[in-house]
Amino acid sequence: MSKLVDAETYQKKASAPLLIGADSMGYSADDNIAYVVTGGDDQKMDTSQLEAVDPNTGKKLGSVKLDDSHVEQMAVEQRGDRIFVNLTQHKSLAVINRKSMTIEAIWRITSSHENAMVAMDEQQHRLYVVCRKPGMVVVLDSDTGRVITTQPAPFHSDEVMLDPVAHRLYVPGVGGFLGIYDTTDRDHLQLVSKVRTAVGGKTGLLMPQQKRLIIVASPGDTKATAKVLIYEIQ
Repeated sequence: MSKLVDAETYQKKASAPLLIGADSMGYSADDNIAYVVTGGDDQKMDTSQLEAVDPNTGKKLGSVKLDDSHVEQMAVEQRGDRIFVNLTQHKSLAVINRKSMTIEAIWRITSSHENAMVAMDEQQHRLYVVCRKPGMVVVLDSDTGRVITTQPAPFHSDEVMLDPVAHRLYVPGVGGFLGIYDTTDRDHLQLVSKVRTAVGGKTGLLMPQQKRLIIVASPGDTKATAKVLIYEIQ
């Protein structure tokens, strides 16, 4: 059961009756639908589920079963009908038709292990899949699933942020580094900088209109101090 909260008053508006284990989430602005991954090994389940929800009412609009117990981030196509979901257990990417809530294809990720994060550049027809073992950005053709190129990435990232206008991709890692990539040439991803952040800084938020990038560092099992780091970007 997940709560829907008014962004201005913080008052509860409704509840969404979801399967236990809500984790990754995506949103389609075109038709105002939220997509949530539920289930999985954290709930001692062999499968996961992608559920579609009306964020105004909490009404469940549909779901699709995923035969994978470890499902990570998704990318929701805004000018099309597809959702790309990382099936981490089986090193694959599921292509889901969000209108019919059916699986159209399963694309294998063989370049690295533990594919977790994904960002989509719809203009360039590219998917940027971030893997953790070893740290790597795998660039896929979003029409065919063909691997275009790869680049090393910071260790154990939990976020990938894309600015398609500035042609920049940002990948933070738990080891305290941020990888910055140039996506201008859709066939040749280029690492342009490796910025020191803080230990545990594996998640973040990109605000391109404000020219800001925020990195959140969680100490986890280390003795490091939790931090929020704010960067100005070009």
